[in-house]
Amino acid sequence: MPQQTKTFRIFVSSTFSDLKAERNALHEKVFPELQKLCEANGCRFQAVSQRPNFVILLGDRYGWIPLPPQVEASEYEEIRSRVADDDKTLLAEWYRLDTNAVPPEYVLRPRREEVYTTMTIFCFRFSRKTSPLST
Repeated sequence: MPQQTKTFRIFVSSTFSDLKAERNALHEKVFPELQKLCEANGCRFQAVSQRPNFVILLGDRYGWIPLPPQVEASEYEEIRSRVADDDKTLLAEWYRLDTNAVPPEYVLRPRREEVYTTMTIFCFRFSRKTSPLST
């Protein structure tokens, strides 16, 4: 019976965009060293896209936290008064004041692609309607 070679398979699980540098470091520096270590001990090493084993990258983050869909105007103004100017610009881009709400609140704007999709659907529907004057 042929002797089987032990294979160590590693799947890296992390939030992709937040820990990109760390993932790249694993692939460029750590994994080649693991490959050499395994070969020196008669084993094989594979970084895989399946999930047989896990390496979890933990950072000072708790993952993605969505922005609140609305913020009371008084709280928004308090936050705005304490952030840097660049962040004030971002807040103005991301939120709009809804004075019809009681109490007034800032509402998170849709993402640009959502706006474009909505506008495209609206324009398509509008263009498909026939004018009563064209009969």
